[in-house]
Amino acid sequence: MMSLNNFLSSNEDGVFYTGHASLIARLSGKNYIFDYIRDNKPYGDLWVFFPELTKDIPWEKIDGIFISHVHQDHYDPVMLKTLNIPVYIIGGRPPFEEVLKKDGITYNVIPPNIKYEIDSGVYVYGVLHHSNGVDASCYMGNENFSIYHGNDNYTDNVSLSVIAKEFGSVDVACVPYAYINWYPQLLENLNEAERELESERLVSKYYDYAIEQANILNAKRVIPFGANLTYNDNSRSALNLECKTPLDFQDYVANKYGETEEGRFKAIFSGDVIVSRNNKLIEFSADKYDKESYRDLMQVYLDSLGKTNTISAEMRAHDDEFNKNPNVNLKEKTPYPHLVIVGHSSTPKAIAINTFDSTVNTVLVDDLHEIKMPLTFIRIKDAKLFTDWTNGEVRLEEVIGSRKFSIFRSPNLYDEKVQYLINTQL
Repeated sequence: MMSLNNFLSSNEDGVFYTGHASLIARLSGKNYIFDYIRDNKPYGDLWVFFPELTKDIPWEKIDGIFISHVHQDHYDPVMLKTLNIPVYIIGGRPPFEEVLKKDGITYNVIPPNIKYEIDSGVYVYGVLHHSNGVDASCYMGNENFSIYHGNDNYTDNVSLSVIAKEFGSVDVACVPYAYINWYPQLLENLNEAERELESERLVSKYYDYAIEQANILNAKRVIPFGANLTYNDNSRSALNLECKTPLDFQDYVANKYGETEEGRFKAIFSGDVIVSRNNKLIEFSADKYDKESYRDLMQVYLDSLGKTNTISAEMRAHDDEFNKNPNVNLKEKTPYPHLVIVGHSSTPKAIAINTFDSTVNTVLVDDLHEIKMPLTFIRIKDAKLFTDWTNGEVRLEEVIGSRKFSIFRSPNLYDEKVQYLINTQL
């Protein structure tokens, strides 16, 4: 193994994996850290990192920090305000920059879709998600070594192929592979058997997506990336089992493509290192887990935290809030009508936001079946969370991240435009 201090003090280009979607890239004597979380508790501590991220980063040896996007397992505003190092983001996302400004974070913008020299001989190429307005990833490298930091930017192949055309290949590609979403487990329109089939389909789809994108990048070594996030209930709950571990993905690759590819996609964990030495990739890692021991140790860790993920039994007195104009800010109208309806599971009323004209009204939940226009009903199961949203204290993105909700759709169709509005405009 190689300690963090030894890595940061060496002259070798490489990566130190700090866990989840975070790593330190060392290039031309400079150390850049990506998506590190220190003080933030994602979604009110409803999600935790297992294994935990590497602790005690010697910040005086870090030359810059990259933040990929606003989600709370990638963005730690409390920590960022304590650091005296440059903060970098990929541009092209005004809502993200608004959040940074609101949080008082000074940042540097790297323009997307161009080869940008961040330091002498060190280049960054930013890639925006093709549709959702939230995610971004980037290539970073010099003439000796390169990485792709994919975080959870599941962008399309066309966007990613530009990197291969520009740079030829990537030494270490941190590729997202895990399906982590509220769908299908929290969709009311499906029964249990349908959820199971959908879950299996999507898990395989995202596995194959990761393999395909690693091949597009011509990646010599792949780090299965961004799935140390664990829902704080049970290590084998439906939500956690759907979030496959790096070891699950490694086995999938081995079973489908053989041992050669298994080594290329081998799982590594926080504290593991890959460096470029004499034009070869040298790896400092250890086989720490198998699939079942990983889940067992995850449960031990969750038990040590205590249960914070219980649904509140008390309903706040907030009926008066329904008769006022709630603190709902829809910044972008759409050219077609759709209702986004948000309510609490124990009240007969809900808030209806018309995306066509940005009007806000209240509706009776029992009357939803009579509404003829398309609708998405987000049924929040925690009273405090609902009230915090109506008071403007949390974004709807945080509600979605909490997983304390269910969704009903009519018709039961995925609408990318509505998803974009919920993610970026509400």
